[in-house]
Amino acid sequence: MASKARARDVLLIKPKSFAFSSSPPLSLMYLASSLRENGHGSWVYDLEFPEDEAALESVAAEDGPLLCGITSTTPDFPETVRLVSRLRSIFPGVPVVIGGIHVSALRCDAVREAGADFGVIGEGERTLCELVAAIKAGGRAEDLAAITGLVRRVGDGFVESAPRPLISEVDTIPMPAWDLIERERYFTRPWHMLQKRSRSAFVMTSRGCPFGCTFCASHTTLGRGFRGRSPENVVDEVEYLYRTYAVREFLFIDDNLTFDRERAASICREILGRGLDISWRTPNGVRIDTLDDELLALMKRSGCYLLGFGIESGDPEVLRRVHKNLDLDGVADRVAMVRRHGIMTFGYFILGLPGETRQSALKTIRFAVKSRFDLAHFGLYAPYPGSAEFEKVRSLPRVNEWDKYLFITPFPVSDLGPLALKGLLRLAYPAFYLNPKRARLLARMMGPKQFAEAVRILYHYMT
Repeated sequence: MASKARARDVLLIKPKSFAFSSSPPLSLMYLASSLRENGHGSWVYDLEFPEDEAALESVAAEDGPLLCGITSTTPDFPETVRLVSRLRSIFPGVPVVIGGIHVSALRCDAVREAGADFGVIGEGERTLCELVAAIKAGGRAEDLAAITGLVRRVGDGFVESAPRPLISEVDTIPMPAWDLIERERYFTRPWHMLQKRSRSAFVMTSRGCPFGCTFCASHTTLGRGFRGRSPENVVDEVEYLYRTYAVREFLFIDDNLTFDRERAASICREILGRGLDISWRTPNGVRIDTLDDELLALMKRSGCYLLGFGIESGDPEVLRRVHKNLDLDGVADRVAMVRRHGIMTFGYFILGLPGETRQSALKTIRFAVKSRFDLAHFGLYAPYPGSAEFEKVRSLPRVNEWDKYLFITPFPVSDLGPLALKGLLRLAYPAFYLNPKRARLLARMMGPKQFAEAVRILYHYMT
């Protein structure tokens, strides 16, 4: 008698997060769509939500998965370790694979610490599809060994295969599988406290960042080369969300949306040409020195209302030390230029970068306060695994306390002690936001839901 065909093969899970804002599991949605394109079904669950936690038991009552997959950031990694153990009890004998930026940075060490069977290094879409195909074929050692970009358990140890090349043609990656998640919980939730329209969604238009900031670890999964989706491909996804789910606000979460100026301009023209009435912003920031009046006018017409900029420090020496190639003298003029086009500005700053002194930290706070940024975020430096700074501090206390990597915990990597760093963070927010114009702007933009979110997040930063 023929066996029943499986409807789904892979259980994809985002662990409960310690982050202060909940975003959709976009990386898992990309994996799910790639699996589907290759004939493999999947479940996608976000354990931030209790109903998804409970649903794991119902999966066990069905056919159960052939493979369990978990994505993990650094602060979520302790929860990932606990989740691997739980999956072992719910799905005995089912292999577990973990991926994400933390695993890509620490590789065999991360897979061993989690107690998983496999780890995906770098982009996971093709690696995971090949892993599922190999497991379906019987999981032969020679088939597993041939998969690039994979850490696998061999006896009592772990072996890493050859690196997998990055996906050069990013248009070939299918759009995220929004149909496999509970979408409404994300569409209506404010991100970074602000939301102009009632329904918003995340879109990634490119992968990779060519800059070499030593505090950043994004290159461990996405590489240093910029790989942009075509404008038509990007706006196809925007239009799909616009027409299928009535999304009207978009958060472009690239590392640098405007690195390729002409591509960014073409995305704006494509939005306008299709008559899409949307609002959009860049919560991860863009390089402020990539903008000009012509591009900003086009961005504004296409719906841009807020641009974020990673300034990091107001001290040129600190910027030089962390290889942040940014001319602070030109920042004020460019912020003024953005504001002239009716686009709000959001500055990102880090306190406690390597070599930071109290004087340089105060210089950063003064720079932010005196600037014409409408909004600002201040966080404490964390030496993320995969960054150039991590290996220098790996043996220091608390560095491997992964759940502390939330930009509110002081790490002893500068001349400043924990109490001094925390004191500077508590100084920065009121110094910036007690400005009457900024306070009025927040009051005007925040509804009750956004205000409650802001109070919740600020409490964590200030305590």
